[in-house]
Amino acid sequence: MDKKQIKIAKLAIEADGNIIGESFVAKPEKDLASKLGVLFGVIEMYNVDDNFSHKLLEAVSDLKTEFYLPPYGTQSTPEKRFEESLARANRRLFSAFSESIEPIDLRNINVTIGLSRKNEVYLSQIGHGKAFLFHRKKNWEMLVLDILSDEDRPAEKPNPEKLFSSVLSGAVGENDGLLVCNEEFLGYFSQNELARTIDEHAPDGALKYLGDQIREKVAKANFYAIAIKPEQKEKLLAEDISQSKPITSKSGGTQTSINKLLNTQAETEKYLAPSMMPNWQKALIISGSWLKKAGSVALAKTGVAAVAVANLAKEKLNKPKANKEIKRVQGTEVVRTPKTEVASNDNNREEELNYNDLPTKNTDERFEANENISSDFKVTEEVENIPKLNEKITPPATLTKPAKTSSGKISNLINGWINDQIVKFLSLKLSQRVVLALALALLFLFSQSIVWIGRAEESSSTRISSNNKAAQEIQRLVDNAEAQNIFNDEVGAMASIKKARETLEEIPDRWGNKDLRRQLIEKIDSTYRRLQKITVLDSPKELINLGEGSYVGLARTTRVLWCFNNSNKELISIEESGAVKRFPSQMPEVSKLSAIDDRYLAILTQDNSFYRYEVPKDEAVKTKPGKDYFTVKYPTPSPLLDPPLTASSTIRNISSGEYHYILDKDNGRIVILDKNGAIKKQYYSEKIKLADSLIANTKGKKLWFLSDDSIYEIDTEI
Repeated sequence: MDKKQIKIAKLAIEADGNIIGESFVAKPEKDLASKLGVLFGVIEMYNVDDNFSHKLLEAVSDLKTEFYLPPYGTQSTPEKRFEESLARANRRLFSAFSESIEPIDLRNINVTIGLSRKNEVYLSQIGHGKAFLFHRKKNWEMLVLDILSDEDRPAEKPNPEKLFSSVLSGAVGENDGLLVCNEEFLGYFSQNELARTIDEHAPDGALKYLGDQIREKVAKANFYAIAIKPEQKEKLLAEDISQSKPITSKSGGTQTSINKLLNTQAETEKYLAPSMMPNWQKALIISGSWLKKAGSVALAKTGVAAVAVANLAKEKLNKPKANKEIKRVQGTEVVRTPKTEVASNDNNREEELNYNDLPTKNTDERFEANENISSDFKVTEEVENIPKLNEKITPPATLTKPAKTSSGKISNLINGWINDQIVKFLSLKLSQRVVLALALALLFLFSQSIVWIGRAEESSSTRISSNNKAAQEIQRLVDNAEAQNIFNDEVGAMASIKKARETLEEIPDRWGNKDLRRQLIEKIDSTYRRLQKITVLDSPKELINLGEGSYVGLARTTRVLWCFNNSNKELISIEESGAVKRFPSQMPEVSKLSAIDDRYLAILTQDNSFYRYEVPKDEAVKTKPGKDYFTVKYPTPSPLLDPPLTASSTIRNISSGEYHYILDKDNGRIVILDKNGAIKKQYYSEKIKLADSLIANTKGKKLWFLSDDSIYEIDTEI
């Protein structure tokens, strides 16, 4: 499609000064527009810091400029160039977000940036913008698609590091129109009204019409929109309406191709429409059409056999008898003559045998007479098969009429019909009987599946409703915990997290709730880790493996770590680069090791003896300690710390004056507190559960801990 066939127009109505926004369409040079395309966008912000909003608008302006800068080689496609421009905008926005003094609620920012090149469109968004694709079908029905809809995506908090997270691409056909707008439009126009307006007007005319309607209805609101529509569509539409005749072709080959294309489109739309149905409805539709075909085939095969059986039964019933047949019923003769032609159904009904005229003496005799009669005649449904009576039966005066009920007559009819169906079924071929039985079984399963689905939906409706309420309550509690943490209500934040976990237990742990529970657990745990400042180390960096031995203590002098091996009585020095030196010693087994300064180490043995080790001389002297080198008092930890520190779990803590480093072996964590007890960082690892000692380099932002026979290193980043 030629570039001239695509028209783009914009609309911006601003009546509320609390909202910042704009709609733009870039105006590049003619050759660049055909080569790279045209950038367009809709921006809307409210309750956002002025400095951040200014930087966001500046980032979008830079994006529009950088997209059209050279080079223009073939090594980068327009789509790739568009993605790279969005990546640079992401970096600028994250920098502005990080530098902002006031908190920024990214949920109050809605930005949609797009690229139109020929008939191709690329879109990326922040927040909840709207983009409606209006497609005119072959039958002139309008299909409306919200291509930026987030209903199927899980609700997530915006990531400031990647605000423009993905690019959606597609093509605008001859019968299509595209409207990119903010959510304010849906409060005053229905989707059908927007579709009709875009379809009946050119983009600039459509937005002018919408703008006039808005100004008449709305006093204070902001509206931003971009309309995109092929120019050729408008011309074809005008020609079709004026001529009101189908388009003809000069050549039969071209017309045949058009017919094939239209048939393909019709089939595509036919199968596209039910694609949004639930899977169970699709299964019912497919199985229903299959049963219909199977039934028609079975009926076609069995129709001839059924007619033959019916004719045979009719011939047998109509066969005249040579002699009169006389039967006695309770002393009264009933004379049967050969069958005569019957002129009409009315004559048949007059000649029909009336059971009420039969004589009876008592109840038992009445039932016996009924049984005899029913064995020789068929009533109601086969009137033409009843032989004409020569004599009318007149009961004696001493006899009473039998108490024949309608229920008995109906039961006879039902029995007769069932017998006929059995005869017809048995007269079929074996293959036909198998097909018919299979069709009936499938029909039963089909109907039963509908019942099962209905019962399942009915029984699950209450459960789904309760689960939705619990999920909404958990989301509210999680949001509340984050807000309380911002306002330094640490106790309240932890109480909200605890309440959210209790509410989660109200949702049954069933297979149907598996995905819902997993999503809620991830939300709770994610918020909990942010409040606790937790970093999980699956595989911490190993500085060195010391080999087999019984190692204790960690001390640090300038760029050197020290530990003691009780297995072979060696003092070991490990440079931060990983080089190792070993010094034999005569000291007893060591329990603790600490550094007095860069020249001396303090060593406490298991017999409570204190040694001062001079590093340059490699000499250990037993002496009395001048101060306690192995006990550091740390401030009262924040009540937000969960689980709290206990004396039994805390085996080692050191202080750098600014921070306190605590080794909590039982809980497998290293806790870093500031001098006021607030949490700065927590590190969790299975290796920490085996740790014996801990040392820190605050200036170098590093931690080392001794676990089993290895020394591990952590970059603290604080």
